Amino acid sequence: MMPLAALYGGAVTVRGSLYERGWLRTGRMPIPVISVGNLTAGGSGKSPMAGWIAANLNKRGFAPAIVSRGYGGSHTGPATLVTSGSGPLVDARTAGDEPVMLARQLEGVPIVVSHQRMQGAAVAIASCGARCIVLDDGFQHRAIHRDLDLLLFDGADPIGNGRLLPAGPLREPLAAIGRAHAVIVTRADRADPSRRSSLAGIVARHAPGIPLFAARATPADLLAQDGRVHPLTALGSTRVVAFAGIARPDVFFEDLRALGAVVVSALRFPDHHRYSGDDRTRIAAAAIDGSAEWILTTEKDMARLGAGRDGAALPGLGAIRLRIDVEEENALLAMIEGVLV
Repeated sequence: MMPLAALYGGAVTVRGSLYERGWLRTGRMPIPVISVGNLTAGGSGKSPMAGWIAANLNKRGFAPAIVSRGYGGSHTGPATLVTSGSGPLVDARTAGDEPVMLARQLEGVPIVVSHQRMQGAAVAIASCGARCIVLDDGFQHRAIHRDLDLLLFDGADPIGNGRLLPAGPLREPLAAIGRAHAVIVTRADRADPSRRSSLAGIVARHAPGIPLFAARATPADLLAQDGRVHPLTALGSTRVVAFAGIARPDVFFEDLRALGAVVVSALRFPDHHRYSGDDRTRIAAAAIDGSAEWILTTEKDMARLGAGRDGAALPGLGAIRLRIDVEEENALLAMIEGVLV
C-alpha cells in the first residue's frame, strides 16, 4: 500500500493542477480573506502567526475571525465554533490543539473549525459578525479565494531536502511559491546567513518582487496551570522537567536552557500527541525522580492536556508563552490592511 504521506502529496499536486486549469472552482466570500500557510509538513509557526495577525487586526477594529481545519480534532458537521472571543467553548479533543490554544490567547477574536473553510467562514460571518477571515494553514486549501496569501518558511530549515512527500517535507513543488503575495521567514533568528540567502534566491526565482519578512517567537512569560503568570526570571537555576509533543521539541528544550533552567528530564512526544493517563504518570514520576520544581511544556501541549481528569496530577505544571516579533511589523501590517479597506 502507498504511504499516506505519498497519497497526500500527490493529491495536493493533482488538485492544485485542477484549480490552475479551471476544472475546480474557487469560491469567494463577501469579506476579505487572509491565508497563512506553508509548503512543508511540520511546524513553521502558522498558528502563532495567524494569532498575531488576528490580534493586531482586532486592535485596529477590523473584526477578524480565525478559521482552521482543526487538525487532530473530532469535530463533525459543517463547522464548530471554538470561541466567540471569550475563551474556549470546546476542548482540544473536539477542535484540535491549535484552535484551543489560540482561543485561550486571544480575547475578542472568534475561532471556527471546519473541514470546509468556506462553511467555517460563513459561520464566522453569520454567528460572530466577522468582517475579515484569517485562514490558519490555508495555502493548500484553494476552494476559498484569498485576498492575501502569506507563505511561511522555517528559517532554521526552510525546505529540507527540497523533495516532495514522502521523499522530503514539501507538500507542493517550490513553483507553488508563485501563488504567494509575501513570504514570512519564521524563526529567523535561527537562520544562518547562507540558508536565508538561498531561500531569498528561491523566492525570487518563483515569485519575483514579492516582499520577504522576518519573524521570531520569543519566550515572554510562564503561565502556571492555576492561571498565575510568572516572569521568566523565575526559571533561573531552577530544576525542571520539560515535555513537548510538537514538530520540533528540541527548540523548546533549548529555549528553557537559554533561560537558565536546569532541565533534569526532557520528554519528547509526537506532534499533536493526545496525552494519556500513562503519559501523565510518566511525566509526574520524572519530576519526582529529578526533584523538579516545575513541569514545563508549550501552550499547544497545555491545550491538549485538558483538565487532568485522566491519570496523575501534574503539580507545578506551567507553559512558556511566546511573543511573536516581526522585524518589518509596520510594513507587514500595512500590506494586510491594504486588502481590508
